[in-house]
Amino acid sequence: MFWSSAGRRTCVGLLRSWCLTASPDYFTVPPRCFSVSACVKSTMTPTQDDKKKQPLKQWALDVSPFSTVRAHLDCSISVSPLDPHDFPEADRVFVTVHGAGGGQEVNLDLLHVRYDETSKELLISAEQVNSNLSIELTAPIKSNLFITTKGKGNVQVKKMECDICKVQTEKGNCLLHSVKGHQVEVQSRGGHVTGVGTIHGNVDISTCGDCAVDVKKLQGTKMNVSTEHGPLKVKAIYAESSCVSSCSGKVELGNVHVTKSKTSEVALLLQMVQIVS
Repeated sequence: MFWSSAGRRTCVGLLRSWCLTASPDYFTVPPRCFSVSACVKSTMTPTQDDKKKQPLKQWALDVSPFSTVRAHLDCSISVSPLDPHDFPEADRVFVTVHGAGGGQEVNLDLLHVRYDETSKELLISAEQVNSNLSIELTAPIKSNLFITTKGKGNVQVKKMECDICKVQTEKGNCLLHSVKGHQVEVQSRGGHVTGVGTIHGNVDISTCGDCAVDVKKLQGTKMNVSTEHGPLKVKAIYAESSCVSSCSGKVELGNVHVTKSKTSEVALLLQMVQIVS
């Protein structure tokens, strides 16, 4: 299935189109529902076992308020901003490692945390570690994020306001909670992607296989959201250009608001590769 507000794509199937002149500041595409099935709920909700995990190791480092975080992990990570009241200068970072539980042995020598003052980069490496470990990162709110996880490592990013937020997961899920950025990119080869609150910026979200995308609200200039065979649900989009597509998954769209074009009409095209009852 494919929905686009930024140009025509060639595809075999049923074609419906609307061409609207953007005379007001906004025009709204009324809700159109292409499926009645609900997308997969986020699996990032903490369990009782997660709450009982005790910290194995902690780092507290002095950093630049505009640092870059680069993390390559075989485990899960959650990222949240510093409390502005406790740290008004936004010049600290805290990294906490929580245990795997169950009496499993953990080799902490495989975890590396280092801050490079020259490049202003925080480097976190946890490769070949127990996948049941989890890392909690508290960083300056403007920190750019480049996070890659292998295996079943999940990623959660909450209330960060950065220029760049890039997340790649292998089999893990990704949860974005009220993230603001110029470029927000999430790619998952075997996990679900969930967006809570509003995701601001130029957004590019994609999943493979049967994995789902479930996003509440996208707002920015350009949006691109796609799945391969999994369900795709977006409740609201505010953008100049939007592309929502799925090869064979069920697609559910809510309100789509397209801003006025100063130079041309805005064309909305709907192509259905497969009609899902």
